[in-house]
Amino acid sequence: MQILNVIKATTLGAAVWTLAVTASLAQGNGNGNAYGLGKNKFAAVPEIDAASGALAVAAVMAALLLVWEIRRRAVR
Repeated sequence: MQILNVIKATTLGAAVWTLAVTASLAQGNGNGNAYGLGKNKFAAVPEIDAASGALAVAAVMAALLLVWEIRRRAVR
């Protein structure tokens, strides 16, 4: 039963990470053609560096581990 909880937490973490990365991929293919907007037009996407992204992913994973540990202790 515990392995299922780990799988659920990992799946949720992957889903959150995917949603976070989607915004950075929305900038198009690098030639100003984001979402077919044409030349010199860009989609509004907040800039985030790799360190900030890693910290955000780590914060989400820490929260998931905290919830998992609280639920694990409640079962005992």
